[in-house]
Amino acid sequence: MLESSKTRAVVEASKEEDAAVTVVFCADPKPVETYWSWGSYKLKTGSALGRFVAEPLLSDEELEDCYESRLLIQKVESDDSRKFTLFVENEKGKTSYSVALEVKEPLAMTLVIAIAVGGVVFLIVFLTLFVYLVRSEKMCFRRRTVMECEDHINMQGLANIHK
Repeated sequence: MLESSKTRAVVEASKEEDAAVTVVFCADPKPVETYWSWGSYKLKTGSALGRFVAEPLLSDEELEDCYESRLLIQKVESDDSRKFTLFVENEKGKTSYSVALEVKEPLAMTLVIAIAVGGVVFLIVFLTLFVYLVRSEKMCFRRRTVMECEDHINMQGLANIHK
């Protein structure tokens, strides 16, 4: 029994979306038993368990003696991030194929809004402070020489001491 290159090792799905974990394999003779397993669960193809549906085996149209097994997971949750294994048995033996499911959690819209508002507030505070420092001449630029700027700062310091 061989695994087809059509099988992906990792399947990604966003939280609350449906996901399909698929294995394409070749076997001659046809499998007599196939089931999906994860954690402590075992689900025969052609049956369902809650949000999990193991579809019946499908013959692959492109490859002779090849089959597709699909495990559908409805509204995936974070806890569904794990390895799912398809077990296949025919008259010649047993084998298994594993596929990992990675559940991605989308950023909450409130988090995106909070980051945007925080950035705007930071920018306003920074610009306000910058304008204040320039207007009060606490930041010296080209309007004065370095000596004049140092004298101005020293004079302000002395004026504050004598108050």
